[in-house]
Amino acid sequence: MANEKPSIGPIVVLGDSLAAGYGARDANHRPARYLQRKFGRAVQDISVSGSVTSQTLMASRALPAQPSLILVSTGGNDVIRDFFHAGSYPPEKSLLEMDQLFDRLVATGAVVVYLGLNPPVPNMDRLRKAGELARSKGIIVVDGVRGLWDDGSTMSDFIHPNDKGYAIILERISEALKNIEF
Repeated sequence: MANEKPSIGPIVVLGDSLAAGYGARDANHRPARYLQRKFGRAVQDISVSGSVTSQTLMASRALPAQPSLILVSTGGNDVIRDFFHAGSYPPEKSLLEMDQLFDRLVATGAVVVYLGLNPPVPNMDRLRKAGELARSKGIIVVDGVRGLWDDGSTMSDFIHPNDKGYAIILERISEALKNIEF
């Protein structure tokens, strides 16, 4: 079953700007550095700001052998791209690629955490469905940005948290992992 017995390998941070920690000034508030310090494991950071799900799926081919934990954030840029260029990244494409990505990540045997998004804007149904899809595969879903979107003190811009916001997100991730031994 997914997320039960992590291996002894490295931690992987995979995905978009939220995975990369864009907007955090202090590197200790970026997911890769935080997870490395919290769990005392090597971290492979293969996150790239601006990545859409197809790019995250492609990057997942570079996963190390036997990762212990994979934190993935993807889907938000699909929505942004489709918003500015209607039809360029339809929800069906996002969800198909996420289905493939989630299967690939679960197959590694790592504990997988999906940073789900639920921004307070219209047309975000694909992101809700992505969270449901992840849960259906046994992936831990953390809506880390919940409540931060409308709080200017936690955001560096409209989309990305600042140090204070990332501290909240990372605490939520830690809480979701508290019963798993690494």
